[in-house]
Amino acid sequence: MRYFLKTFLALVILVALSGCQRQFTRQRYETIFIGQSIQQVENKLGKPTQQTEDSWIYIREMPYYKAVIKVEDDKVVEKIWFDEREN
Repeated sequence: MRYFLKTFLALVILVALSGCQRQFTRQRYETIFIGQSIQQVENKLGKPTQQTEDSWIYIREMPYYKAVIKVEDDKVVEKIWFDEREN
């Protein structure tokens, strides 16, 4: 019985932790506004796939879409959405 309980608790913790990860979606992207801090962006979209000096880049492979968040002084100054369905 103890083995079952430990396994069950481990599964519950795993499921809870997987739900904490931020997913990059178009809906979440739409909640990003000019002037927001990069911390607010990270809270909404998670860590960027790529990062340069002036841009945070989020990429999703299937279906393919990408967002580029331009930053200056740790604030959003521009955001650009790329979607394979919009070409």
